[in-house]
Amino acid sequence: TAICTVQDSGTNTIWLGTATNGIIRYDGTSFVYFTAKDGLPDLGEVHEIQEAPDGSVWFATDQGLLRFDPHTFRSFDARDGLFLDPNRATVSALLARPEGGVWVGTSANHGGAVGAAHVFDGTNIVRMPGRDGFPKWMGPVNSIRRTRDGAVWWARTGFGFVRLHDGKYSTVTVANGLPTALTTYAVTVGSDMAQAPDGTMWFACWNLSTYDAGLSHYDL
Repeated sequence: TAICTVQDSGTNTIWLGTATNGIIRYDGTSFVYFTAKDGLPDLGEVHEIQEAPDGSVWFATDQGLLRFDPHTFRSFDARDGLFLDPNRATVSALLARPEGGVWVGTSANHGGAVGAAHVFDGTNIVRMPGRDGFPKWMGPVNSIRRTRDGAVWWARTGFGFVRLHDGKYSTVTVANGLPTALTTYAVTVGSDMAQAPDGTMWFACWNLSTYDAGLSHYDL
């Protein structure tokens, strides 16, 4: 079984997402395999797993968003408000929110421009672009991370990075020194980010046309 992602819940439970064989839970003693017989849809690859404060576990998959709460699975797709590629409902990024629910990012599985940032507030899935100061033009979301200061960051295809801190949004783009697309039709992709001990942000970027771009650092 090909394992794509692992999440330690912090409660003596480890969740594993596979490429083609569903979801696995390990409680320190035994492995439990969840498949179609447990109510799982055809997930494809499981990209990310997050446990929310209420104990629900969320899964970003090739075929949409999945929640386990606490003994049953529920799927979310375009009918629930997710902005998805019509050819494949790829949820590419997740981050649990301390106040409840999760941040959700979607993208096209083939590198296209379809995708957006969303928030699940415990009741509804809401698309974020253009709301409450969030940038109107979002594009596919490749990762969502939280830094030590409590800020939330989104890595986007074609539009760099977005930061939410103290209720305000800001962006980091080529104007701030991110690598520039090298050809007319190339797109600089923000793929992931991490914060160094000194607080500096490091951004992983690549170019859809040339497959280069490299690593950038940003002083807050």
